[in-house]
Amino acid sequence: HIVEEMTRLGPDDLLSGDSLLENPNPALILQVLKKLKPQNANICFIDPNATDSWNPDLKVNTLPFYGLKYTQEFLLKRFPNMKTWGHWASPASSKNVQLTLQSIDSGLTDRIGLLTYVPSSFSMQLPGPIEDIPTSLSLQFAKAVSGSTQLGQRWGLSPRKLEEEAGRQGELFFRQGWMLPRPRIFATFSFRKRSPGLKFSVPVEQAVALEVGSKILSEQMSEALENLARVGAQWSIVMWPEGLGLTVAAYESAKTNVVERVLAEFNKGIDTTNTKRCTRIVNEFLAGLEDSSSQSLRLASGEMDILLTPHAHSKIELWKASMAANLNCE
Repeated sequence: HIVEEMTRLGPDDLLSGDSLLENPNPALILQVLKKLKPQNANICFIDPNATDSWNPDLKVNTLPFYGLKYTQEFLLKRFPNMKTWGHWASPASSKNVQLTLQSIDSGLTDRIGLLTYVPSSFSMQLPGPIEDIPTSLSLQFAKAVSGSTQLGQRWGLSPRKLEEEAGRQGELFFRQGWMLPRPRIFATFSFRKRSPGLKFSVPVEQAVALEVGSKILSEQMSEALENLARVGAQWSIVMWPEGLGLTVAAYESAKTNVVERVLAEFNKGIDTTNTKRCTRIVNEFLAGLEDSSSQSLRLASGEMDILLTPHAHSKIELWKASMAANLNCE
């Protein structure tokens, strides 16, 4: 679809395409809306197993060029009461039909119950609370049992095959723990603030500050925590408007020290005296926002992802906000 639009639309119109009406005709729109009635609808039901539920009294047709099998019938035969559907949008226009939310829901439930491909009784099930969340990281079962063979003494007992369950394909083996004397621990922590609701939107100025600040702080922390890699530890921090995430990988004996050091460096914040680093990162950030509209397909794909991602901003929005903010590291 995007490739076809590229042949006749400019970069600025590629995303809106033929969907944006710059000069809408209210009278014509109202005329079209008035035609949106059940009586004017063509309803298609697509079922991969249609041959199991086809009405034997209907003729099976074949769609030309595609070989698709289908049947056709009038909607009134399936839904004899469809004549009353037109009153749903304006119940006051009919004296004989008294519609309420309860009556519509009850009628719809009864109608669905008559269909062969839907259970006769159903209800919406909301997810319950998450249970059995561990409150501590135990190493009780971390060590593997040593085997009698040379390989078993090096890597532990061979994995045992679990009993097969109905419906499961393939084989599943299990071995508890590992033989390393100092097991490596991976821990991830996410800290989120309470969401104010769907109306929440991150201003583009705040997005610029968060983007640049995250790059400066990440580079600053990497220099201060460089020696952690020498003891086999790894860390990463990801920040977003609603919170931050911390991931730490370290051997069991050093896990507490690693977490404390990472948090200590994070709490120091950005070193405002290092203006050279700030200037370089700001320039690199602005360079990444340069216009690339000549690469239409990649630009359109990226902009579409931005439209579908909450709190995301396009490069042009970030560029305008950066110019308006006059980023200065002095």
